[in-house]
Amino acid sequence: MKKNIVIVMLLMLTSCTQVMANLTGMEFLHDRRSREEILIDAGIEKNAVSIIESLSELNQKVRAKVSAYKGKVIVTGEAETAAARDKIIANIRIIKNIRVIYNELQLMPLAGAEVMNKDVAMRKEVIDALKGINDYSGFDETRVKVIVSASNVYLMGLLYKEEAKVVSVKIQKIENISCIVTLFEYIGQEKLQKEKNKNAI
Repeated sequence: MKKNIVIVMLLMLTSCTQVMANLTGMEFLHDRRSREEILIDAGIEKNAVSIIESLSELNQKVRAKVSAYKGKVIVTGEAETAAARDKIIANIRIIKNIRVIYNELQLMPLAGAEVMNKDVAMRKEVIDALKGINDYSGFDETRVKVIVSASNVYLMGLLYKEEAKVVSVKIQKIENISCIVTLFEYIGQEKLQKEKNKNAI
């Protein structure tokens, strides 16, 4: 199956505002984000859940998931009406420390158990594929955030361009994916060369 692949490259400055979140030390082990950035993203996601839950009148009209990485937010799921979708997005926009929002809420009936189970299985398949990348020295699959909605795969993370290319090629080989959207941010090549030199010692 031919897949639609959308590459979005953003080089943006990050906010430095502290946000409190309840995270364990394991969250910081391999992540390239700073501790502060991880806390900010966790705070964004937590606040978004609270906002969505507070809009009780939309519970039967919208199923939305909010994922954040370095202040970039993607909203996935389904909305039965444009009005319901727009209200969710408008309320999420007011959350502090969001740099940009990608609205991927689809206008369609809310997904049933079969669709959601399929997405869960596909996400596991994507993660397993990332774990199988062994031809790029130092690659860590935990640095790629994977979101799957309606068989669309969204990838976030802070990667070198060479890593991002390897990831994209690997995921394209998975069957039954409708669309692959990469929302990576990229690390400078100078730092890449330093890491390669360090690994060679």
